Amino acid sequence: MKDRDGFVQAYNAQAAMDDKAQIIVTYYRSNNAADYDALALLLDAVTSCTGATPVEFSAGSSYCSEANLADLARHGNRPT
Repeated sequence: MKDRDGFVQAYNAQAAMDDKAQIIVTYYRSNNAADYDALALLLDAVTSCTGATPVEFSAGSSYCSEANLADLARHGNRPT
């Protein structure tokens, strides 16, 4: 992964968890420092692992991008 001093061996990891059972449902790991590429992948993985599309979720501002907002709107999810 690129950092201010060059390249380092590192990964960026995200996890999705069930708020009621408080268990990790899925995770995503990449060598890209930006989080916004992971949002759609995580939501698709949650659906694949659980058989249900998330009705509600929360994500930090680092996941925000025009592409993600458009994708969420197509799937009926709206940020709050």
